[in-house]
Amino acid sequence: MSPHEGPLPPEARSTIPADPSARRVALDKALRRVTVVLVVGAALAGASSLLGVRTATVADSGDGYELEVRYARVSRAGLETPLTIDVRTESSLPEEVTVWVDTAYLSLFDENGLDPQPVLDFADADRTEWTFEVPPGRDALSVDFDARLSPAAQWGRDGNVALVVDGREVARVAFRTWVMP
Repeated sequence: MSPHEGPLPPEARSTIPADPSARRVALDKALRRVTVVLVVGAALAGASSLLGVRTATVADSGDGYELEVRYARVSRAGLETPLTIDVRTESSLPEEVTVWVDTAYLSLFDENGLDPQPVLDFADADRTEWTFEVPPGRDALSVDFDARLSPAAQWGRDGNVALVVDGREVARVAFRTWVMP
């Protein structure tokens, strides 16, 4: 305190903060309640797998062949995300069956493997083709694309899968995977 100033009033010398207003107390209480509800809601959603992968199945058929694709309708970056392609017929499949998938759709994924391994594969900017050998007398082929959604994946993407037999497309399905934040 300089010699030119007078003595400080008692309330100016106290280090105890002044009581907050009733409005401030009510606002703080409401913010705490909202925060608790949000944290509990997020924990319950996570525990119930509400924020996890949601799958769906689409199918098409033609010329005696059935194409069925099980895919993630909703997923999150970094999670294992299914893509299974099933081909069936009432008689025997030909020696070679080709399926193609949109290359842009596959770019959502970090691939771990493809089972069975194709005997021939090809990719360009539009689509990725896999040709599989089928043992004689088999009436079904199941292709499992083992992958997780890329950590950099945002929003999601449309996809198409087609079945090609003897050089002709006989069935095609379209779908969309949405990526949750």
